[in-house]
Amino acid sequence: MNWEQMIEMRRHKESTAQCPFDARNMSIRYLSALDLVIGSLNHLERRAIELRFVSPRPIARVADLMGMSWDGANELIDRAALKISKALATDQIAFIGSYL
Repeated sequence: MNWEQMIEMRRHKESTAQCPFDARNMSIRYLSALDLVIGSLNHLERRAIELRFVSPRPIARVADLMGMSWDGANELIDRAALKISKALATDQIAFIGSYL
């Protein structure tokens, strides 16, 4: 991949990425599960998700604020979002529902 392709890929990702969750349309049970899942992320993952999707900021700004490269921030955000998605797709929601 040449430099121009890499820049274009980054621009596309920055402009098309959306929050992996939308709290406006979630049930209390789902929000409780989401809260537990986000709480299980490490400090860097939580911070990256907060900066990228809650604030929201582009990956380049997240990288600057966290003192890392664009690629490092991108990997961190992708890894955290994947953990959130996997956890919410499992029986964890059923587990939490028993406590509500």
